[in-house]
Amino acid sequence: MFGGSIEINMWANKQKKSRFAIVVVGTNSYLPAINGIINGLDYYGNKVDLHFIHDKLPKEYLKEIESSDLNYRLVLQDFSEQEKLMLEEYPGIANNIFQRWTYLRYWYLTKIKNEYQATAMLDGDSIVVNNITPWFEFVSGTDYLLTTYHIFGSFELENYNEDNMHFVQPVFNHPLICDPKKWSDIFHFMLKRETVHHEPDMFCLNKSLLLNKRIDKIIPLLDCRWVGGYIWVSPLRKVNLGGKDYLVGIPQMFRMNVVHGKWWGKGFRENQINGAAIDNKETMRNNLKMIYDLYKKLNERHKVKFLLPEEF
Repeated sequence: MFGGSIEINMWANKQKKSRFAIVVVGTNSYLPAINGIINGLDYYGNKVDLHFIHDKLPKEYLKEIESSDLNYRLVLQDFSEQEKLMLEEYPGIANNIFQRWTYLRYWYLTKIKNEYQATAMLDGDSIVVNNITPWFEFVSGTDYLLTTYHIFGSFELENYNEDNMHFVQPVFNHPLICDPKKWSDIFHFMLKRETVHHEPDMFCLNKSLLLNKRIDKIIPLLDCRWVGGYIWVSPLRKVNLGGKDYLVGIPQMFRMNVVHGKWWGKGFRENQINGAAIDNKETMRNNLKMIYDLYKKLNERHKVKFLLPEEF
């Protein structure tokens, strides 16, 4: 199905394969978010396959997944097995394990490129809070790549050049929605570059887009709907539409697609609030309460049950 060796010990549920897919890589410490992706895709009616490249999963959690009736196709792949295959192809890549987790995503996308019309990549500390399938439809059949402006940056793509490429990162490294057949050359360029420069994937991505003259094929989406820089400054509101809960930013009334950050952790939330400007602390505290409640709902009250640890 996926052209050979990456199918070693692969598990998939019985749902029909979609034209679209998301790839997520994460250790068990990221399960509060990754399970939020697994349930969020189902809860919001997405019709996109999810490929989860995982650590050794807890047995009870694996049973939860395998017995669930998710309405989309979920594929499980073992990280150590995929890592071995990647290192056979790129033996000099990524000196530390975290870098390998991040770059494995790009390598894996090149391996499933002939199976899907459009693919995306999400960080393991994200949750899906909307139906994002239309974005895959939008990019399907084109040579454009959809991703977001950098979470804390305001640097325009037109001003990005070889003089400043070591200091700025105009775009973020997810969701990267694109036709994988047309963008695999960039992903391979990144993997080769990493074996020489050993730089974080976000810097590598931006530089690779620039050096290959593909900047003009980027459609930068609004960070506020995808990544989450707004959480520090703009109020959110929970609304119920069609029996489902959504997070809406005000006053612009945009609907969020993805929440990014380790917001499920109490310590993480407290640190972020402590770092917020004095006049934004209350806004941020209210935002995080809504986000935490949604984490709780998507983990503990939907199909694949995952109880958040007590400290949360």
